[in-house]
Amino acid sequence: MKKLLLLLLIAFFFSCESEKNYTYIVTYNDLTYAEGAGEKTRNEEIIAKNDTLAYIRAYSRFKITQRRNEYNNETSWPYPEEIISFQLLNEKGKDISNIEFKTKKAEQSKSDEYALNLKSSYTESAKNRSENRKTTYQEVKINPCVMSEDFIKRDLRYPKTAKFSIFNCSSERNDDGSYTILRKVSAKNAFGVESEFVYKVRMGFTGGVDVDINNWKLIGIVSEEYNK
Repeated sequence: MKKLLLLLLIAFFFSCESEKNYTYIVTYNDLTYAEGAGEKTRNEEIIAKNDTLAYIRAYSRFKITQRRNEYNNETSWPYPEEIISFQLLNEKGKDISNIEFKTKKAEQSKSDEYALNLKSSYTESAKNRSENRKTTYQEVKINPCVMSEDFIKRDLRYPKTAKFSIFNCSSERNDDGSYTILRKVSAKNAFGVESEFVYKVRMGFTGGVDVDINNWKLIGIVSEEYNK
């Protein structure tokens, strides 16, 4: 009986997939007239249980970011970008962007439709949410550090100079379900000098697709220049 129980426990533990880290690399065209404009890449972290789920999340983020930038480029947004393509690397550094699975076309169609129906990054519906209603925010699979970048860039004087590292970030979930992120970022300060800043960002996920910044609410953000 004990041997049978032990075998069942072993089978259970091996059947549970552990979370894996993937690197999402997006290639984009910097459309500003500033020095250094042109084709660039940036990396983000995606956490998923397997390659299929990682691809679905990467593709969804790619389409949403692409759509959001289209809206921004139609407005007076001073930092226009054109999202070109993406790569997804597994833990061994292998590119799995062309992975095939049964529901791939269906998942892509869902992401395409969701992105197509997105409104502007600053929709009135988001602005008009009741501030007096107590909110319980939802848990996410994506690393909250990744989503904090959008809010931090909006706070910086020179957001296009921002350089992030996923290793200089920590996140903690609060009682109401929101996340508090402590993150270091390198960017030009108010005098145009390259410097480092330490940010404390509190943000909550309100529901929907967690890689869409429109589904996140900024609760508070503070920063200070980091002097070594």
